Amino acid sequence: MTFIILGYGVPKNIIKDQNYNFYLRTVFNKIFDLANSKPADIIFCGGRTNLVKPYQKSESAEMIRLFKTLCQRPFLKNYIKSWKLIGESKSISTLENLIYAKKLIRGKESYIFCEVTRSSRISKITSRIFKGCKLRVLPIDFDQSKNRYELKEIKRKESVALKLDLKALQNDKNLKLHHNIYVLKIKLSREAKVAKKDLDEVNRRLEKEIKKFQH
Repeated sequence: MTFIILGYGVPKNIIKDQNYNFYLRTVFNKIFDLANSKPADIIFCGGRTNLVKPYQKSESAEMIRLFKTLCQRPFLKNYIKSWKLIGESKSISTLENLIYAKKLIRGKESYIFCEVTRSSRISKITSRIFKGCKLRVLPIDFDQSKNRYELKEIKRKESVALKLDLKALQNDKNLKLHHNIYVLKIKLSREAKVAKKDLDEVNRRLEKEIKKFQH
């Protein structure tokens, strides 16, 4: 049985981060119930998307660090001893999370954990990437930030992201262009953070690149 956990950025201190604690603690309990003391591969997805120098932390490694603290509770030892924690640190987007995770799956039954507002898009692209696989997407409503409640903006962003993802899956050239957009996003976001600027200019630059990609 395989469980795929999608990352969502690199916080300053994941051990204390409210959203990640809510997310991974909920995921932990769901895996516990589904695995039922049986062997489980748990894949943590996400590369070095952090915006703070020296940019060495990856989403996957940080999630594993927090998840290990949950595994260290003594009363769980006999139940989770056959769990295997696997890091996938090449991906820098949700689409890449899924593409790279697929290469690590060994069992026939798999589950994907993701943030609830992205679950519709993830379900659509998952059906294309994991054709013929027995797989379920399990949304977790963990985000307590302002972003979670801007429903119109969520709908707009997810619509744009879905179109990009589907086009990227058409061929290798498009997949490379898709990757480059996210490389640019990370680069511009880091520069804005260093300069202590808002992300408006970053978003304008990205929108231009997205329009080029779409046409």
